[in-house]
Amino acid sequence: MPLDEPAKKEVSHEFREGFRHTELCERLTGANQTVPATNPRKHDDQEGLLKRDFIYDILLFTFDKQLRRRMVVDFETEANFMDHDVFERMNVRMDPYDGPPTQLTTRGELTPLGKVQATWIIVGFETPYCAEFYVVKGTSFDVILGTTSCRAIDLSSVDPMVATRLDNLKQT
Repeated sequence: MPLDEPAKKEVSHEFREGFRHTELCERLTGANQTVPATNPRKHDDQEGLLKRDFIYDILLFTFDKQLRRRMVVDFETEANFMDHDVFERMNVRMDPYDGPPTQLTTRGELTPLGKVQATWIIVGFETPYCAEFYVVKGTSFDVILGTTSCRAIDLSSVDPMVATRLDNLKQT
């Protein structure tokens, strides 16, 4: 949709005022919302699916609150990882780790500071999940879930596309 054309779904100024949206912003938003409809994915084209990350908003449970964070499902890693900053905000005990450095694809070799058990839910769902995570420093992610935990917690029951990725791993 050209930017000089109005978006299909107009928002009145009274709603727009609270957010301070401009007309240009509205047209860009309208254009972005029409991309999936104008460029539908081919069902037989799995290449894009097989290369992308799955990212979920999660709520990590602590003793006194819930922390909203992002969880990346990494289909090239078996272990789970948590950034040290997230661990500190959880205010839970960390078990020591004295093993060798671990390999996290695309992020290199990491030496865990320790291990922690975490319970979380995926935002919008009610099922709680629990897994052990290696705590690491200096990362660009909050939480990474590896393939072993994906299978153990049956994440594919929440997102069928996870099953497609896990099945593809078995075939290679």
